[in-house]
Amino acid sequence: MSLFSIWPQFGFRENPYSNRNLPGDEVGNELFVGRTVEVNEVQRKIASEGTHPSVEGLAGVGKSSMVAVASYRMMKASVEARDGTLYLPLPRFFQATESAEALEQEVYYEIAQALIGNVQAFRESRLEVPDIGSLDRWLNSPQYQQFSGGLPQLSFGYGTSVNDAEGFADSGFVASVRA
Repeated sequence: MSLFSIWPQFGFRENPYSNRNLPGDEVGNELFVGRTVEVNEVQRKIASEGTHPSVEGLAGVGKSSMVAVASYRMMKASVEARDGTLYLPLPRFFQATESAEALEQEVYYEIAQALIGNVQAFRESRLEVPDIGSLDRWLNSPQYQQFSGGLPQLSFGYGTSVNDAEGFADSGFVASVRA
């Protein structure tokens, strides 16, 4: 909240009229109330193989919030069920762009970030934890660690260099700034 915001004067922490999307996390779950039937319907459609669910409605009525909260609730339920299925909410929302390739790349980067950010959910679900260490370093580390060695001289080296990989530039940097 800005130092100069008017809302604290009225007893609010932030703008009560904001139409920002609720996140797919515990906060969004607590704040999203009164649409249990719709959330359950979206969850059934997401979990039914071969379907392509869509949510339709006017701008600002809560479609994105509903999908985010539904996916978070699916993650919590699948962790508790420990039945070999795990749903993960993505931390960001997407808008169609002129470039299908750019949208696809953005979605895959967010899927990777969701996998990295939810390793504990895999453990709690008793599922095999994916080997995402190298993916995490490639996407999110501002520096690469390098090891080198050679037999003829029996020399070894260690160093770091700036991570200028495309993954870090397109995804990790933004995630680091947000954090």
